[in-house]
Amino acid sequence: VTQVLRRNHGLSPLADDDFRFVTPEGIMQWVTESEQALNRMLLLISTVSLLVGGVVIMNILLVSIRERIREIGVRRCFGARRADITQQFLFESVLVSLLGGAMGSALGWVLSSSLKHFDLLPAKITWDPFVLAFGFSMVVGLIFGIHPARKAASLSPDETIR
Repeated sequence: VTQVLRRNHGLSPLADDDFRFVTPEGIMQWVTESEQALNRMLLLISTVSLLVGGVVIMNILLVSIRERIREIGVRRCFGARRADITQQFLFESVLVSLLGGAMGSALGWVLSSSLKHFDLLPAKITWDPFVLAFGFSMVVGLIFGIHPARKAASLSPDETIR
């Protein structure tokens, strides 16, 4: 087969082949490697997105603390413990994170559902990614809410009311 192709392509005996043979196994290996590369890229994009989202949540809470410094002081003067303030801001952090996760999940569901109409790729929608997204949202909210919550709880009541 190689000799026939070389003759049909007009290749001299010393010239390199300008063709190659592709087997079904080779195609499957290429597809598998491409899928793995795509999965790694999507994992990297997801990780960066989660980190950026977490930093945004942390910054929102830090600004919120600065704007609500008197409220924190009044609550502390009326008996709120540091744990109460920490709990409040962690709750707010998780709530903001879950709302973001819900909006992202809704957008993902709409986009996945719309793929069915184009017959480009088979889109099978399962609940697993949505449950995973909400779980990660909650974890991101908790992790990135710890610093602002501790900062709010560490404010002394007398300094905040001035």
